[in-house]
Amino acid sequence: MLSESDYPLPREFDEAFAGAKQVIFETDIGQMQSLEFQASLLQSLMYPQGQNLRQKISSQTFRRLQTHLDKRGIPVEGLLAYKPGMIMSTLVMLELQYLGVNGTGVDHYFYSRAQTENKKIGQLESVEEQLGFIAKLGIGQEDAFINYVLEDLENLPTLFELVRSNWRTGEIRNFAEEMIAPLKSQFPEFYDLLLVNRNRAWLPEIEGMFQSSEVELVLVGALHLVGQDGLLEMLKARGYRVKQL
Repeated sequence: MLSESDYPLPREFDEAFAGAKQVIFETDIGQMQSLEFQASLLQSLMYPQGQNLRQKISSQTFRRLQTHLDKRGIPVEGLLAYKPGMIMSTLVMLELQYLGVNGTGVDHYFYSRAQTENKKIGQLESVEEQLGFIAKLGIGQEDAFINYVLEDLENLPTLFELVRSNWRTGEIRNFAEEMIAPLKSQFPEFYDLLLVNRNRAWLPEIEGMFQSSEVELVLVGALHLVGQDGLLEMLKARGYRVKQL
């Protein structure tokens, strides 16, 4: 998600898009927008019947969650059936909307442009795979994970502006320190699940693109590009020369 004021994007985005014959996204955005996927998403991100989030977290964490939702006018009971990954996504999106960040993100923006300009479209993983990653987030550590999310929300206005600034200017080191380090230290299993394992799975696919005659533009979340376990460092380790635009 971005705000309307984030557009136009830095010129390097348009230059890369103009020079590409194919645009590769993390997953199939068109399928993600389908009603069938939305129904599957909700089902996968809900606890089995008879279970709910309140059973997984302490009374103190529940009160903290309830207090946050009360400030936004949202009944906590409406979210308790969902797993931590869904809770996290919902809370972050609602908070960003509250801050006025409710515009189209980079992936959806270029997905629409690729369709309009008849560019080939591809993806690095299936929607089912991506759904599986989200569904596993926080499972087994619900209490710590929900507290982690709520702490992040308190700092979100400052953090988002910092991250957005670093992203636009390509300050990779600052980005890694602010976003990667806390996740890696507090939730190493989820760090591996969400970033490291997926980067390793994507790497052979990206390497295969180097052998094709076409130019591909690969658009993934910024966290996949930064840090020692990021795609750029993985490519360097395999002998490729990486140049920042």
